[in-house]
Amino acid sequence: MTDCGIIRKADCPLEIDPKYAYNDSFARYAMYPLAAAAAAEKDSRPCLQKAASDAKLRRYVIVPSFTNKTLYAGLVAVSEEKKAIMLAFRGTDSIEQFYDEGVMMMSLRDMKRGGKVNRYYYETFKYIWKEGLEKAVVESRKLYPNYEFWVTGISLGGAMATVAANVLVNEGISEAKNIKLVTFGEPRTGNQQFSEIHDKTFPYTYRITHAQDVVPHIPPKLLFGYYHHRYEVWYNNDMRPGKKYKICLSPEDCECSNSGINYDIPDHMSYFNIFTFKFIDNDCNYEQKS
Repeated sequence: MTDCGIIRKADCPLEIDPKYAYNDSFARYAMYPLAAAAAAEKDSRPCLQKAASDAKLRRYVIVPSFTNKTLYAGLVAVSEEKKAIMLAFRGTDSIEQFYDEGVMMMSLRDMKRGGKVNRYYYETFKYIWKEGLEKAVVESRKLYPNYEFWVTGISLGGAMATVAANVLVNEGISEAKNIKLVTFGEPRTGNQQFSEIHDKTFPYTYRITHAQDVVPHIPPKLLFGYYHHRYEVWYNNDMRPGKKYKICLSPEDCECSNSGINYDIPDHMSYFNIFTFKFIDNDCNYEQKS
């Protein structure tokens, strides 16, 4: 037992610096529209401009998947008003892609500063990164050296966002303290060593989970050493404005979404009381079109 009464030190609760406290409004009205913009392949601008009214798209990359059965996408945008360089990744959008992720969950690859991440998540990120996102990020950083980074994604996009945040630090593009990482329905991205390094590196890092969303529970924790990073924000409700949420101080907190037993797909498809694809079709307005 450790001095916090838990067998593994990595499971001990870790308090959040008040400077980096979670903000529901920021997640709801900035980061979720930004994440949705990455999936809005016809026109990402309406969702981008919900994230920041002056947001300007610098690069949108969309490429065929490794099997040519679906698509991967990511974007880079800049807001001078918010002093932010924004980076977002599209999530899983087909059964075929979900199957590919499942097949690849047994394969992990090393990260530069230690630990391992799911090979599929990393290679998908790297594919988009090398197809133009990296160049746009580096150019944006040169133009705006003092801006912070907002990094986000939904589902697979959340895993890629976590990899991206680490790459920004690993490659010396940004200091960790200047990165805000917020993901939605993120699967377990790496192993315990990666989780521990991530948690020591990033002061502003939140994984939002909707009720019984199944995706944060895959790959299984005991399989190949997969382990979540901090901090889970668990909304065990419909996520309407004003609804309660729990900030979980342990990476695999048994009093948060891990306490569930009836995980489902509908909770993964809906965040903040609206289905993601309806949200995109509605130009990232929470009010439904009449």
